[in-house]
Amino acid sequence: MKTKTIITTALLTAGLGICAPNTPANAASWHKGTPSALRGTYQYKKYSQAQGFGDIVQMYSNKIEINQSNNPLWKITNVHYKKVGRYYHVIGYRHHMGFIRAGKDNLMMYRKGHYFKYADYNYFINHGFKGIQAGKKVNHPHY
Repeated sequence: MKTKTIITTALLTAGLGICAPNTPANAASWHKGTPSALRGTYQYKKYSQAQGFGDIVQMYSNKIEINQSNNPLWKITNVHYKKVGRYYHVIGYRHHMGFIRAGKDNLMMYRKGHYFKYADYNYFINHGFKGIQAGKKVNHPHY
């Protein structure tokens, strides 16, 4: 009698394991804020003589500020991200300042050592980070 119960229990357990639905795991989920690996201040080199200083990207825990010489400040809030391989897919809301229009921002970001790159998501899908200048992490940017 005892053997019959053990065999029946084992068969039922095996049957439930086979019939259980397979649900895919979503490893790349969206997180609120900016990735801690990217936080800090990055400064780029000037790419023209008319430019007063190189672009400066400041990543805070909940917002991103992009300061370009001769252009208004880009302020991106309500930031969310997900890690895609070694890159970060970052989305947020860009505020209206000067001639910078308000709307959703969709960016891809990458950091290796002290160097940082970012690009528009659509540009990244078509070209990757080819031709994108890298900014270097600094403690105090030079304006």
